[in-house]
Amino acid sequence: MAPPREPALQSKKFWAFLISTFGWDLLIGWAIYRWLPLTEWSTLILFGMVMVQGIVAIGFIVGQAGLEVLAHLFEVLGDIFGKVKPPV
Repeated sequence: MAPPREPALQSKKFWAFLISTFGWDLLIGWAIYRWLPLTEWSTLILFGMVMVQGIVAIGFIVGQAGLEVLAHLFEVLGDIFGKVKPPV
C-alpha cells in the first residue's frame, strides 16, 4: 500500500505554482494600468504575457497529472510484484 499523499495546500510545488500565477497576474495588471491607452505594441506584449502564463499553467497541470499516473502505475505494479517502489 502506498503512503498517504499530502494535501495540495501543503505541497511545495502547489505553493510555487500559486505564487507564480499571482506574480503573473500582478505583472499583467500593472502593465494594463501602466499602458491603459493600449497601443499596438502594448497589446502584443500583453498578449505574449498572457500566452506565457497559460503555457506555464498548462505545463504544471499536465506535469502533475503525469506524475499522478506514474505514481498510480507504480502502486499497481507494487501490488502485483511486491517489490516495486514509487520513485517519489
